[in-house]
Amino acid sequence: MMRSLAMLALASSLSACLDLSGPCGNDVLSESTSPNGYSTVTTFRRNCGATVGYAKVVAVRSSGTAFDGEDNSTYVLVSEGGTPVTAAWESHDVLRIRRSAGKSVYLEIRVFNGMQIRYDDEPL
Repeated sequence: MMRSLAMLALASSLSACLDLSGPCGNDVLSESTSPNGYSTVTTFRRNCGATVGYAKVVAVRSSGTAFDGEDNSTYVLVSEGGTPVTAAWESHDVLRIRRSAGKSVYLEIRVFNGMQIRYDDEPL
């Protein structure tokens, strides 16, 4: 019994040391602050490893908050990695996102924390 417990403890500690998954990589492509200064939009490329591929993500957060690519509660658009994406403020509560037509979209939010998000599908 003691030997089984010792083996279980050793296996648990080895598996914790060998966990190589880690967080995804997030490369910021652009950022801009809303006209009233309250919100920041960040466009970034998210890479979670060779088996998953990468995605383009647009996230909106309070300007007083640091960028955190792991915080998916701020995501308003997630699309196929090769998709060109741009985001620009039309006003303090309207964000315009342009993306390439015909690419896979995994998440698309149209209203976020009281702001409208408008999408343009066009060849970029």
